[in-house]
Amino acid sequence: GILDARVRTLKPNPISFQIVLPDHRIDITADQDQVLAEIEREFPRHVDWAKQLLEEVEAAHEEEAKPLLNFLPWLSWRDKRHFLKLKKGYDWPRWTDAIQDLPIAMQSFLKAWVSFLSGNPTSFAEALQPFSLMAEENRSTTTVKGGWKELKRLFYDKIEYYGGTIMTDTATDYLFETDSSQIKGVAFDGYHFATRCRYLIGNAPLPEQLAHIPHSFRTRRYCRQLGRAPISQKYTLRFLTSSEVLPEPMCQDVVCIQDPTAPLIDTNYFHVRVLKVTQAPDPDEDRILEVSYFLPHQSDVTLSQEVVEEFELRHEVIERALRRLIPFSQGRLRRIYPLPGDGQDELFDAGGHDYTPFLQLARREGRYPPSFSFPSMTTPYHNLFTLGPDQLGWLGIMGRMQSAMKAVDCIWDMETKQKKI
Repeated sequence: GILDARVRTLKPNPISFQIVLPDHRIDITADQDQVLAEIEREFPRHVDWAKQLLEEVEAAHEEEAKPLLNFLPWLSWRDKRHFLKLKKGYDWPRWTDAIQDLPIAMQSFLKAWVSFLSGNPTSFAEALQPFSLMAEENRSTTTVKGGWKELKRLFYDKIEYYGGTIMTDTATDYLFETDSSQIKGVAFDGYHFATRCRYLIGNAPLPEQLAHIPHSFRTRRYCRQLGRAPISQKYTLRFLTSSEVLPEPMCQDVVCIQDPTAPLIDTNYFHVRVLKVTQAPDPDEDRILEVSYFLPHQSDVTLSQEVVEEFELRHEVIERALRRLIPFSQGRLRRIYPLPGDGQDELFDAGGHDYTPFLQLARREGRYPPSFSFPSMTTPYHNLFTLGPDQLGWLGIMGRMQSAMKAVDCIWDMETKQKKI
């Protein structure tokens, strides 16, 4: 039900993303022939194997993965039961065992492909993800004019029509005001009133939302069910540079691997997004490079001199890798977040360093291992739906859009039954 004029803010990217290894560079697109041409250029002896793999992926996606993905995210226990029953009847092809005979670089390339689209470099082992993510219709990426805020606006009008609220991705303190099985409103820090809503869509992980809900038997049971720790966390850096020094193919998402023989985590695997600077004051700094990398989850990282120095060493490694990736950058690559420091006084200077929000953001960016018991949109309250990052490992790069549309459809069904439309 979104107007065509609003949908035009979504523009498919001609190159979905690039994977760069020490001796290889492969462009991934939605067009299978183009992908095979890229693989033939970089791995000519294994292009027939890759062709057979993609054909198997497409067949398995249509016949096996697609019917299962239609159940995700779950809205009820009935959906979950149907999902598990349908999955049990399939004989899953385990092509992941066959890649062990490929060159190490090609193995790393295939794992990075799935890792990028799932947003989780630790989840390659689950067969459902390769078959759903590597299929042609799911391996394309989309540029959103105006970014995620504009994408959320596509749903604002629909949700507001039902008197609803969308929780934004913000660290602002809030508290849910509840009444029996419903949420009456959300009280935000700094306001003297609570928003009133019949329906609420949350973008944060459900365990994080539950911390702001009054404790009851129902919420305690949910906390026990969802009380698992993430397996990794995402950390983000930002650099300023010029579009003049960027290589021509480096116009969107780039996945960089330093050592194909090492695990795809820490500084060995990082993702670079190239973003335009709107109304850039300096034409020599009109692009932002947003660099993300993953570390194993730690329950509590306390900011200290030692911790900051460890992160500084990682960020220096990433910066050197970026300079190799952009050979003409020279002095035109400047880190702006978190700000680098030269000594203890500067490291803990609140006005000149950003490591406190840097760590706070990473705590909210957990990545969970695959589990058939978790991808659910339901919450303790029937008018609260969660679309948070826990869905991404299952639904791929477009996971939030698919969840949001399903939430809107669910609300519409509830309204039509209640009002007998």
